[in-house]
Amino acid sequence: MERWLMPSLAITAITWAAAFALMPLAGFRGAPPFFYVLPNWMLLAGALALAVGFIQILRMMMAGEEAPVARIKSLDWKRAGFVAAGTFLGGLHMVAFMSIKPQLNHIVPFWADPLLADLDALLFFGDPWRYLEWLNNPITADFYHRGWFAGIVAVLLWQLSRPASADKSAKLVTYFAIWTSGPIIHCLLPAGGPIFYDELGYGARFAALVPPQEIQGVADYLWRTYEAKEFAPGAGISAVPSLHIATVAWMTICCWKTRWFWPALIFSLLTFALSVSLGWHYALDGIIGAAVAWGIWRAVIRLCDKKHIVSG
Repeated sequence: MERWLMPSLAITAITWAAAFALMPLAGFRGAPPFFYVLPNWMLLAGALALAVGFIQILRMMMAGEEAPVARIKSLDWKRAGFVAAGTFLGGLHMVAFMSIKPQLNHIVPFWADPLLADLDALLFFGDPWRYLEWLNNPITADFYHRGWFAGIVAVLLWQLSRPASADKSAKLVTYFAIWTSGPIIHCLLPAGGPIFYDELGYGARFAALVPPQEIQGVADYLWRTYEAKEFAPGAGISAVPSLHIATVAWMTICCWKTRWFWPALIFSLLTFALSVSLGWHYALDGIIGAAVAWGIWRAVIRLCDKKHIVSG
């Protein structure tokens, strides 16, 4: 058994325990969004795996391989099953996160938005979204959500399919720990983000920020589920830390010293810029998110070196 599995299972179990423990406090109705999130998560992972397999067949055909399909059939299907199980665990953990996030919105009052907005303006000589709003259009709005989601699943599949090593274990444990860190940090700096600034009662500071229609539709959905106190796919309002940015920072860490580093870095920087321009986050949210990802990764590596908990 690979050594990343037990710590990741423990993190997932703790996250689920917290989600169920919060339910009496938050007074939520319904059940966590298992039946929407998990099937879509696994379908996307399967589609990406099939796409990679198809590309591999084409490459072998172009290289003159006599029986490329037979080569694919000879793969280690036991390992493929292990990758599928790891992917399922990642989806299960995401549902746990999606169950905690909306509940915290009704347990921990939002108070940090004015502070974060003022710090952003101080650090960037004005509201930073004003420098970036030229990025906003339906294509980039779609990229911010669907492109990010596909990128995370693709890198997770890649890491799961690698041979056992201390590096693989550290990166996978980091992935699971990043998601669980989000609600903890949210409790310290509970904020809704610029797109909800007015609805949270802080005034019209961001009234001139007009995101594309697709983004406004998602924001309306999140606000409705917030008011209804219901579990729903992707529900929950939380600006700090930006887990979009924490997870793309993790992607970039995974791609360090590979040919994919620069594409991953560009992907991450664009996601960061869009998180601000579209109104989902203050710039500080992304900076904190990236710092959290890097800090967890370094802590896990140090733990590996000292105690060999995830050393293979």
